Amino acid sequence: MKKKIIARSAETRARILDTAELLFADVGFEAASMRALTTGAKVNLAAINYHFGSKEGLIVAVFSRRLGPVNHERMTALDAAERKGKPAIEDILDAYISPVMRLIHDPTRGGEVFMRLLGRSLYEPGAYLTQLFREEIEPILNRFTLSLQRCLPHLQSEDLFWRMHFGGGALAYTLAQVHRLEVLSKGICDAHEVEVVIARLVDFVAAGMIGHGHSKRVERRRNRERGGVGIPSGRTGIDAGIPSQILKGSELMGIMASKVVLPPRSGLDSEVDFSAGEVEQQIVV
Repeated sequence: MKKKIIARSAETRARILDTAELLFADVGFEAASMRALTTGAKVNLAAINYHFGSKEGLIVAVFSRRLGPVNHERMTALDAAERKGKPAIEDILDAYISPVMRLIHDPTRGGEVFMRLLGRSLYEPGAYLTQLFREEIEPILNRFTLSLQRCLPHLQSEDLFWRMHFGGGALAYTLAQVHRLEVLSKGICDAHEVEVVIARLVDFVAAGMIGHGHSKRVERRRNRERGGVGIPSGRTGIDAGIPSQILKGSELMGIMASKVVLPPRSGLDSEVDFSAGEVEQQIVV
């Protein structure tokens, strides 16, 4: 009897999560009413409060159900890469990007519905993100940041965080809006070729992480101010001065917080602490 009760409770919880995930993806977090949730899941309000405590608790649980396994895969892949020695930047990025890209193409784990839900989080940030960031994102960012520091010791902390920020944005947009590329390219780009998308995104972000474009632009500006040499001859226009690593690139680093505000840090293997109190987050991937 006890096993049946436990099984029934688990089934009810899963049904609420499935209903909420679809409803949030369709109408948004604010517009989704508790009445619509209880009707769709065929439960009463007490059942939602029992399992999740509140609507915000339910939102966090919807994301955590998908992101928890993804983050476990990320950590496992990164551990495996580091056991072989110092991993290449592409190995680190692949460990971060691949699990979530495969998730949105797997209908048994949310697939297209969860992809639309990520899109909602881009445009409807809320207080729920603080708890979600602390529980699901912060430990992963800490771990990957240290690995990136070891791989890219030439980068100042400021540059590293900016590049991670840009990378996270590219991943988030690719996850949430990749269908737009198919329309823009008139079918030339196939978003359903998940391994190809992963490879392109890893290449693009790796090029951006490695590139020295910022320091070169600063140097050219200083030269101009001193009356020295400007832009080298032979390259003019929009691509002048852009390093070849960036010109060959492709895409970035996913379910991560945007609009990150962090204290300056420096030094290889220095402690990194993305505490929720120091971070103003808008999106999670």
